[in-house]
Amino acid sequence: MAPSPRFHLVGPLNSGLGSRAQLGIRLDGTGMVPVVLLPVPRKTLDDPEALLHLRKETDRAVALEHPSILRVYGLVPTKKGLARATAYANGEPFRRVLTRAGRLPPALAGRIVADVATGVHFAHLAGSEEGVPLVHGDLRPETLMVSRSEEHTS
Repeated sequence: MAPSPRFHLVGPLNSGLGSRAQLGIRLDGTGMVPVVLLPVPRKTLDDPEALLHLRKETDRAVALEHPSILRVYGLVPTKKGLARATAYANGEPFRRVLTRAGRLPPALAGRIVADVATGVHFAHLAGSEEGVPLVHGDLRPETLMVSRSEEHTS
């Protein structure tokens, strides 16, 4: 059995933009992989029901593997509490792309919409452990990443 990966905090990601995200490194025996660590808010850590919900939601997200869904590695302990570890998307939030571009070429806009729709549809069909379809609940330009690689496109 392979050893569990270790995660090391590097520093703030998108500092000054109101982001809680931290850049981290995942060490899994095959090398170092950049990751994003999203600290769990103190109020969630202090609320057993909210923490249980977060754990279930995160466990479900870990099981989702799709090119248009950012890979989730799970909840990991940090010096300040707990964080959700995700893959690092080599890109930027869709809001920033929209702000900079003003208007997207129709082909690019269509590609982004199609990628987002296929990822959301996949998650919806995957459902929860109880067989209930998954609903994202927070799709907006700030939560969608536009990647510069083919690995993650939304």
